Amino acid sequence: MDELDEAFARFSLTAPEWGDGFTNHGPMVCEALVHLGHPALIPACVELLAPRVPRLAEGKELSAADRVSARGDPSRVADWIASYRAELSSGNWREVLRSSVLELSPGLFAAAGHAFLRTAHAARALAAVDNPVRRTELSHGLGYWAAFYETLPGEVGGEADFEAALARLDEASAAPLLRAGELLSDAVTRLPEHAGYLEAVGRADLVTGDLSERLSRLCRAVAARYLECQEWRIALTHALTIPSAVRILAQVVGDETGEELFPYAWRASAALCAVGAGGSPIPEDTEKRRLAGNLPELRYRAACSLEEHAIKLSEACLRETAVHDDGGLRLVAADAALCLGEGARRC
Repeated sequence: MDELDEAFARFSLTAPEWGDGFTNHGPMVCEALVHLGHPALIPACVELLAPRVPRLAEGKELSAADRVSARGDPSRVADWIASYRAELSSGNWREVLRSSVLELSPGLFAAAGHAFLRTAHAARALAAVDNPVRRTELSHGLGYWAAFYETLPGEVGGEADFEAALARLDEASAAPLLRAGELLSDAVTRLPEHAGYLEAVGRADLVTGDLSERLSRLCRAVAARYLECQEWRIALTHALTIPSAVRILAQVVGDETGEELFPYAWRASAALCAVGAGGSPIPEDTEKRRLAGNLPELRYRAACSLEEHAIKLSEACLRETAVHDDGGLRLVAADAALCLGEGARRC
């Protein structure tokens, strides 16, 4: 086994969350380190992140009838993981993944999108090397998603670009959704009454261009908002990593699956941008601009931060720059590498 397999084996014993509802980012961070080009840092990441996470309870496989009542029930997460582990133990894992994603896609916002993100990172790892420990990691992602399944409101079908649609969040001048002591998943319960969010979701054009182009445009629109809202970096981190993770799954199981996910990813991005509306711009910084122009050093600085959001966001931004090189995405990656973890809100 390589460093990533050893990390997955360690995290397979742990629960998907720790503390008061904080996500276990460890497996995702370790997988992202591979794509940043620094897998040698995986053991350090494991030793930093694994000890705080409780052990996963023993689960039992769910019957078909039980699955209906257990969806969206966080108390059944161990049972969901056990069920997906059994499904993925042999045979065509891509077919299991494809059918599961289509079934779970409306609830993409599970655990503020973290369950979907864990699934995407696991799928990319499994597409690279098929082995039992990586199949187990995919079962953790899907089980987390099913147990924390959460839908978001809003009708889609407009004609505006993403920047114009998201601008409605500012025009609405609503109070910040996230209150002191809350998690992102708590804040979005107020979205049905948030006129700016509902209007933003309904304004965006979700059909013009191919899937890759639309994902790129959405990620760039969110990157622009990130740079204008320093107080809400963590919410906007997930507003960008979620659509970029759709790209990962589309590459693994096909664009048809990506198309199914896209409107739900858009709702998630808009919701997280609503959480982060009304902030102030990130100050100009010559060091960030210098780092944004040096991708090898940027990858290294992000990896060496050992900060989970810095690593995941930087890797996602660099993934997107490979599709459409964009100065905003590079600056977000540089800001993440240098600044996340220094007092940013945790989720």
